[in-house]
Amino acid sequence: MTSVMLTQGASVEADEVENMTIELRDTTTGAVVESTTAMLHTDGALSAVFTTAAAGSYYIAVKGRNIVETWSAAPQSFGPVALNYDFSSSASQAYGDNMAELEPGVYGFFSGEFNGDGFIEFTDYTFWETDSNNFAEGDFATDLNGDGFVEFTDYTIWETNSNNFVGAFLPF
Repeated sequence: MTSVMLTQGASVEADEVENMTIELRDTTTGAVVESTTAMLHTDGALSAVFTTAAAGSYYIAVKGRNIVETWSAAPQSFGPVALNYDFSSSASQAYGDNMAELEPGVYGFFSGEFNGDGFIEFTDYTFWETDSNNFAEGDFATDLNGDGFVEFTDYTIWETNSNNFVGAFLPF
């Protein structure tokens, strides 16, 4: 990943990509137990700290400004010892295997979901089109490849995901 935040002056750290929202979700109801934000880094790492959730098992839900909301494949146990959960190692780390293979053996979240309805579809296209027609340059959600420009290469990512009817898979 590229740090557009650095090149656009939104960060002084060369490895910062985007703040993501990480939620712990109740395994019975899906209700949010605790939510925090954490910085995604260019190597795909993110470290989230939860301070109020009781020890127990929770789904991990990840949200970003242009990704399809993605949950852990199964509830994870939280307690006094830090939990390391690697979504990138396999599509099966996500509920419903809902991840894209970015390169052999490396998986990531689907992108192109701008309006928050959980699906990559035509209503998302209008966000990309507006920014593209305005020659948007900088840290924009519609810059799907992270090069700092909203252009046709971002459209092709959106189009592929839209044509494949990509949407959120949630256990509830």
